[in-house]
Amino acid sequence: MSIQKVTGYLFLNEYPEVPASEFPTKMDCVGYTYMSMVQLCNISEAFGNGRSSACNAFGGDNGAIPVQADRQTWVWNQSGHSRKKFVKIRAVLKYFEEVGLDWK
Repeated sequence: MSIQKVTGYLFLNEYPEVPASEFPTKMDCVGYTYMSMVQLCNISEAFGNGRSSACNAFGGDNGAIPVQADRQTWVWNQSGHSRKKFVKIRAVLKYFEEVGLDWK
């Protein structure tokens, strides 16, 4: 069975609520759907997996890298504000399991 890969970003209509910590724990994420791409990369780097590995696993390079559909990055872009990227926490959990990162 092959896994469908997609490119590009999905867009949010409003800024999502995310955990407050720059390095959220699994418990910090309970009740949230998204975390920021920066939070994902911070966690990955803190556990020795590297920022670019995590970024690329979620589309990296402005969404040009093919990824599993559930790993597609979500973008919030309001005029007058810089673009912010988010990823779904359930996809982060699966990714960390796949790479053997013991996120607690």
